[in-house]
Amino acid sequence: VINMERGRVAVVGIGLLGIRIAGELALQGCTVHVHDGDPIRLQTVHSVIQGQLQELKERGLLDHDAKPKGCVIAETLLSGAVTDAELVIEAIVEDAQAKNSLFKSIASICSEDALLCTSSISLDLEQVFAEVPHPERTLGLRHLFPVYLIKLAEVTPHSHTSPATIGKVCRFLGSVGKEPITRGTGDLPYRLTELEATQLQKSWKQIN
Repeated sequence: VINMERGRVAVVGIGLLGIRIAGELALQGCTVHVHDGDPIRLQTVHSVIQGQLQELKERGLLDHDAKPKGCVIAETLLSGAVTDAELVIEAIVEDAQAKNSLFKSIASICSEDALLCTSSISLDLEQVFAEVPHPERTLGLRHLFPVYLIKLAEVTPHSHTSPATIGKVCRFLGSVGKEPITRGTGDLPYRLTELEATQLQKSWKQIN
């Protein structure tokens, strides 16, 4: 299992989804290094996450005594976030070319053993990871939204993903309180069951 105590998890792209992934991982004990091209997002990442957690507490969806067991570290440079990362989660705009360019940059910096995950829900993973070195360590990792409330996380391997990579990512997810579900290449994205959707709607109404 990836060692959460050594600050070796990175989230690149802290927009609507990425900042919640970082917040959830920190809540569960990870030291998360985050990077984004928007300096305002980096400057406000801590206050935004704090506000998200406070809102959950006020709505009774998070224990009032709950505090992040880990922390979030904002990195102005991509290299600062990914150089020593064991797991990198990308959450930028849904554009295959942009993601591919980013992963090539990440791969040129990080360790050859670092696991590279895209949050894409619909793009062809073969295009996202095209010509990225060591494609066996790449896959799709989709945190279902809203991240703090749904414990399911969708793992999507592609033709080059190794079984070892799938296993490592699934074990990591389990260690941070997520329940991994594996989706085959070409399968439709996971949809909540009627019961899950009903429970989520009740919770979602409480925070809106």
